Amino acid sequence: MFEKLQLKKHAMTGISYMLPLVVASGLLIAIGNIVGGNPNVISDYKQGYSLWEAAVTLGVYGMGLIPAVMAAAIAYSIADRPGIAPGLLMGMIANAMGAGFLGGMLGGYLSGWCVNYLKSHIKVPVWAQGLMPMMIVPLLASLIVGFIMFFIIGRPIAAASFALKDMLVNMQGGSKAMFGAIMGAMAAFDFGGPVNKVASLFADGLLIEKVYGPEAIKICASMIPPFGVTLSWLIRRARYSKSEADNIKIAFPMGICMITEGVIPIAAVDPIRVIFSCSFGAAIGGMLIMLLDVGSPVPSGGMFIVPAMQNPLGFLVALGVGSIVTALLLVALKKDAAQQQEASDDDEEEEVDLSGVTIK
Repeated sequence: MFEKLQLKKHAMTGISYMLPLVVASGLLIAIGNIVGGNPNVISDYKQGYSLWEAAVTLGVYGMGLIPAVMAAAIAYSIADRPGIAPGLLMGMIANAMGAGFLGGMLGGYLSGWCVNYLKSHIKVPVWAQGLMPMMIVPLLASLIVGFIMFFIIGRPIAAASFALKDMLVNMQGGSKAMFGAIMGAMAAFDFGGPVNKVASLFADGLLIEKVYGPEAIKICASMIPPFGVTLSWLIRRARYSKSEADNIKIAFPMGICMITEGVIPIAAVDPIRVIFSCSFGAAIGGMLIMLLDVGSPVPSGGMFIVPAMQNPLGFLVALGVGSIVTALLLVALKKDAAQQQEASDDDEEEEVDLSGVTIK
């Protein structure tokens, strides 16, 4: 059932449309705060205001549009253009009620499914068929899903969002460390795969609520694998073959830009040791991010957005320690490339011998 709904596909479409808005808005807020000395959001446009106040205000408005853009993109992915209007409206309702990112996602799914249902079940005269995609379907879908959002699911989602925000803000000591370690390990576990996307989606949702720690964990944990693997290669090059070394030279600059997928070719050769080492190092990095109160108002950008972070020095400490832990584990656990090749050759010989016995 869930495969037919294609929840992941539509969510990824929503993220791809939303991410440029998140990055642009986050950078506007960060630049305005860094250069302008934490200026206020403009409240009275009849009075004078500075360039930095305008930048921060623009960024704040952009953040407020995130649930609407997410919802509209998901509805568009499901139902094409007739889904855009009801999706936008459901995202605006979610933002106004405090349901935020999660409410916007759910509103987008409901809008898209409702539009598809209406398109396949409503019959109109030939003269009115041209009005279906531009008026009749969007209007009815907006009414139906709007009622659901206002009176059924909006308030419970808003309450859950507020509870989650309060829990994260009020975390202390061990609970902060545990949260950071789990999220860091998730973000690094599959090098940009589904587990990473779950952690990323969670962090992006909290960004709207001005909870910046999870975003910093996501960024740090995405950079630790390529940095840690590169450091381990510098410490003991015999652990890697020439082709792996060539991949590492590509993975490192990708890591600077927070692209963790460059580690996949290295992990494919020795998945258990590489995944364990990278996940453990990222868990340490995530733990330090939370304990040092590091936060990022920008969801991506790697080293280039470190100056915009809250406690950038703490971020560099977490990144450095996590990368060193990953590197030391790889040096300790991995075999030299020659030994790996010999083991692989032995396995092939055993397979040949077994097949020979089977033939006889």
